[in-house]
Amino acid sequence: MWRVALLLVACGGSEPAAKPAVEAPAPKPAAAPAAPAAARKVAITLGAAGLDPARIEANPGESITLVLERPADGGCGAELTGLPAPAPVPAGGRLEVTVQAPASGELALGCGAQKGAVVVAGR
Repeated sequence: MWRVALLLVACGGSEPAAKPAVEAPAPKPAAAPAAPAAARKVAITLGAAGLDPARIEANPGESITLVLERPADGGCGAELTGLPAPAPVPAGGRLEVTVQAPASGELALGCGAQKGAVVVAGR
């Protein structure tokens, strides 16, 4: 018993020392969402001989900006078909349309009677 009493006296009293307040760590700032990858640009000419290039390879789900160019002589037609929305391209004009490659298979494109596709290469 004496030993306990002496320890209390030596520590400065009979009451336990107050613990210093512990501050909670500051919350970490939320990480900024990852910026989507920039879409790869592919130029396609809507010429009289059809789409050039007629085949574009892509990764599953890849975003691709199709830069559609139609010659002044009219080319294969006024509109590229197979896209989620109409894409009219005036003669001598240019239009950029961003599409997403499917998970598998291909996105079939057309210009007049000419055909083309964004093909998933399974890379």
